Amino acid sequence: MSKIIGILILVAFLWAFMKFRALYTQVRRDTEGPSKEERAAQEAVAANALPALPTPQLEASLQQAVTGGSTALKIWLDKYGQYAPESRRSAIELDYAQMLVRSNPMEAKRVFQSAKARSGADPLLSDRIKKMEKTFQ
Repeated sequence: MSKIIGILILVAFLWAFMKFRALYTQVRRDTEGPSKEERAAQEAVAANALPALPTPQLEASLQQAVTGGSTALKIWLDKYGQYAPESRRSAIELDYAQMLVRSNPMEAKRVFQSAKARSGADPLLSDRIKKMEKTFQ
């Protein structure tokens, strides 16, 4: 009989431990805010809300430039940046500034300030600019 009581106590303890762990992870998730995956999804939705480039060829060349790194993106901005709608251009420049933070912080700060000044009170970019401001102060 004592073995059965011991097993029941052990099962009750394991059940309580699992419930406590689930509650702890839920509270932790709520206090931390969105995870990296959720933030990336939110930024992707915000990026999709920006105006599209005038032609699909420009969109394809932009994707190649982004995968090519900061130098390729700088060349793309110099060559085709004038054709992008203003809010989209500012978003691309923010991406470029983010790429440059470690390799050329002065240039990154200059590009960020330029994009920030041009975008003004654009609601699609304001959250992203606020998050990045700490980095470029």
